[in-house]
Amino acid sequence: MVMRWIPLCAILCAGTMLMPHRALAHEGHDHGESLVDQANTGGPIVLSEEAKKNLEILTAEATVQAIEKTIKASGTIAAIPGSRENITSKIAGRVVEVDATLGQSKKKGDVLFVLEARQLSETPIRVPVTAPRNGKVAKLDVIKGDAVEAGASLLELADYFEVYAVARVYESQIGKINKGMAARVYSPAFKNAEMDSKVDVIGSEVNAQSRTVDVWLRVKNPMERLKINMTVNVFFLSDKEDESIVVPRSAVLGSGGEKLVFVEDGNKYLRTSVVTGIENDKWIEIVEGLAPGDVVVTQGNYQLQYAKPKAAAVSTNGNGGVAGREVGARREAGK
Repeated sequence: MVMRWIPLCAILCAGTMLMPHRALAHEGHDHGESLVDQANTGGPIVLSEEAKKNLEILTAEATVQAIEKTIKASGTIAAIPGSRENITSKIAGRVVEVDATLGQSKKKGDVLFVLEARQLSETPIRVPVTAPRNGKVAKLDVIKGDAVEAGASLLELADYFEVYAVARVYESQIGKINKGMAARVYSPAFKNAEMDSKVDVIGSEVNAQSRTVDVWLRVKNPMERLKINMTVNVFFLSDKEDESIVVPRSAVLGSGGEKLVFVEDGNKYLRTSVVTGIENDKWIEIVEGLAPGDVVVTQGNYQLQYAKPKAAAVSTNGNGGVAGREVGARREAGK
């Protein structure tokens, strides 16, 4: 059997190595064990440019801004009433041409079918059926050669370039929701890409089982990536707090009272304990531990927890004593 060895430096270089662990979880998630206990906090981690690339390190600056209070709700995508239209035959006859397939996009005025009228004449009367609106063919009921009666269904066109996100808001919070309120919608299917929205309709009934009220928000869907019944998360933007130091949510690791970030200084990364305050879907307030302008890791930080700080060169004197050792970078207060 031939054994193949993958050089560790292909993943992490410049004297930095990953400590073994049971499994990698997603960044920003809580993990049962203390992150501080798992990490070696003796000094900064030094990464080469190749290591940064392999770990796909991304960073952001700590900034001072007013963080928005949000109300979170889960929901699903639904069609806006009237966005789906059934196309029917105006005459009795036969389908002689079909210019539509399932999923095909059509523009208003495009020819969908050609029907030949059922009547005796030397010259058959042919009638084109055109699209009354933009949309995609969601249902096709006939094929070439089919006989149809007046009023028979031919196809359905669906316009999903704008859809509803139907959020289920708990009755205890529904009083904070207003028509026209701004919101952000996220779909787990698309890496939680942010979509801006506004409240369009607030339901008038409370679901007896879930104790929630349906709230409809219009969401632009130009690429039609959002599908009907797809799951989404909705964050309603209510009030704003006073300005404070904030960082992206993904920068903060840990759970409970143990929170940390990695502060970047050139090619060095220092584990820094932080105290957090309020948070929303995008930002988290830093009450203690960072200063404005500090650069924190927002991607690749979970893996950095298991990296050993790079040992500095050690020399000894004639008696064998230690002459010097790097013990890690220490940030100056208020830097």
